[in-house]
Amino acid sequence: MAKTPGGEEAKPKVADILSAFLQRYRTHLIVVFAVVIVGGIGAVVFFELQSRRAEEALVRIEAAKDQYEQWQGADEETRAELEPELIAELEAIRERFSGTYGALRARYIEASMHYEAERYEEALSAFVQLADQYSNAHLAPRALLYGGFAAEELGEFGRAEEIFRRIVESYGDQSVEAPRALFGLARVYEAGDRFEEAAEAYDRLLEDYTGSPWSDMARNRLIVLRAQERI
Repeated sequence: MAKTPGGEEAKPKVADILSAFLQRYRTHLIVVFAVVIVGGIGAVVFFELQSRRAEEALVRIEAAKDQYEQWQGADEETRAELEPELIAELEAIRERFSGTYGALRARYIEASMHYEAERYEEALSAFVQLADQYSNAHLAPRALLYGGFAAEELGEFGRAEEIFRRIVESYGDQSVEAPRALFGLARVYEAGDRFEEAAEAYDRLLEDYTGSPWSDMARNRLIVLRAQERI
């Protein structure tokens, strides 16, 4: 180590330390920087491809939505002609663009078609699968709601109860579908002659969702149940 004019050892300068470090680990640093740069470029490319994929999915689902609206307004014969192509396109969107909003919408439209065509078994399965796969999506509680309706149409009141309860418990504070689901739950209780439980559900509607049209209907049902001496 170099000495000062007074004979003392001079402290190494920061620049000298840094220079020595860079000389010693130059190869390693080059490799690290190369990895970082390549990784950064890869991330940019990945997100760009994902963005394009999502945009393509939206274009496809908008076109499919137009086809769906045509199907809705058609007579039975025309529906039968339009449906195979539309179902095939919805399935293609779900498979190719899995995980995108377009895939979610495709699944919802497909389930809705089953429901509107009174294919309640298929509708129930499709709506519940959507809610399971996209549980955080805004369409999840609505899908469950129609799944509950499908279960009621099938006479599967136990399944309907399970679905309506899931909406209330999982989405009650954040979904506009919760009051309707709570009313549906009460009606399922009534269908099973569980009138006290139905009354509790109606009372909860009045307490938690004051001003909702469903709370007004709940009030009317309570009047009827009391008049019939069910509660």
